[in-house]
Amino acid sequence: MNELQPPFRRQVLFNEDVLHSVSPLEYRVESGYINVTRSDFFFYLFMSCILSGCSSMQDAPIFLWSQGGPGCTSMEGAFTETGPLELHGILQSDAVYNKIALTRNLFGWNHYGHLLFVDQPRYTGYSYGTGPQASGELETTRDILNFIVQWRALFSEYAGPLVFTGESGAGYLLPEAAKALLDFDNSITRNSANRVQLSGLILGNPCFSFGSIREYVRARVPWIRSREEFNSLNPYDVRLQDRPFHKNCSSRYGGGWDYVPFARWLDRRDVRKVLNTNALGGTSFGGCERGCIEIKNFDYDSYSPVRALSQLLLAGISITLYHGTNSLGCNYLATYEALKKMTWTGREGFLRAPYRKFMLNGIRVGRMKIHSIGKATLTWIEVDQASHMVPRSHPSVGLHILRTHIHHYSPDSLGSFMMSDFKLQDIQLIPFLLMMSVFLLNGRLFGKRAVNAAGNMI
Repeated sequence: MNELQPPFRRQVLFNEDVLHSVSPLEYRVESGYINVTRSDFFFYLFMSCILSGCSSMQDAPIFLWSQGGPGCTSMEGAFTETGPLELHGILQSDAVYNKIALTRNLFGWNHYGHLLFVDQPRYTGYSYGTGPQASGELETTRDILNFIVQWRALFSEYAGPLVFTGESGAGYLLPEAAKALLDFDNSITRNSANRVQLSGLILGNPCFSFGSIREYVRARVPWIRSREEFNSLNPYDVRLQDRPFHKNCSSRYGGGWDYVPFARWLDRRDVRKVLNTNALGGTSFGGCERGCIEIKNFDYDSYSPVRALSQLLLAGISITLYHGTNSLGCNYLATYEALKKMTWTGREGFLRAPYRKFMLNGIRVGRMKIHSIGKATLTWIEVDQASHMVPRSHPSVGLHILRTHIHHYSPDSLGSFMMSDFKLQDIQLIPFLLMMSVFLLNGRLFGKRAVNAAGNMI
């Protein structure tokens, strides 16, 4: 492959080394590269809606996923969180990356629309180029806009509305980018083929603020008494001890999970060939890398995510913010405190809105509040005992959050939702219900064991 001419759109054809059981998939998988500048390319992975999930492939929503960091590959979301294929166990320290293959994820978000995973900003993941890194709001939003307009033209058969999704550090980038896309749509004619058609924003544990750490520790892990005990917490899930770095590796990205096997899997030659990347990009993979790049001099001060959220809501864009309550980094208390600074006319109504139970299959899985003014709805969800990556630790709940956003359920109606309404035609009922019970109860049971263990250690 000529490095100057990367594939713009090519089907992903899995083999048995990369995907267990290559029986025909119910959806189409494609990948490629799109110019965001004359010398820089974003890599994307597209997974269409499953055939049994969408009544119209043309009009189904497109969920664009961007990972956190900023600078971490969105292949993490694709293969460990919201995608229909997963690398089960890849983030365990004893994972053997050269023997692991993808398996089916029953709770992939393409049951309700198309999935578009994008490696951004520049040089993230498989993205590559020769230009400078993008380190501020102006460059990152312009690149995302350029990507989406060109992707829309390349995939013109998919004309549904666009919903931004992501987590963690994406909370800085996506609100500003969404506002820029909205301004772009408003600047062109309504029937223009270049319209982005932004319709919503879904963010998990967004990093609007890095504060409220002391308050979070008092509320969630009150048994912590020393800095040493605090430093032993896993920032992604305080039920767990922090993971040591991978063998023979140190890391500038901190602890949490062991991402080295995951990054090495993405750097495998056969995986690269299947994903149509070959030797392009990938400086964040291999060796001791963890799927992320370091963006030097990243200008956090150039972003105003809460202001952008307010402007989106005023423009009629619905927003869902969800949090795993066990996440120390970008925790729910910090986000809620940041929302008090919104300039949205519905701010006071949202803050006064009562909390209700967030229910799934008749079981409380968290709490929520919801407030609407005009076309815009702001939904807030806290998921009990969930980690920083809710779709990973609680996949069924993650899918339920997506469904909640799409249909704007009221808190009172959510309790009646059952996963039996969910279109999984190829799953036998009894094994499925047993699996659901494990997913729903695992957080609570494991959480109690972790709390007891922590108490015994102290």
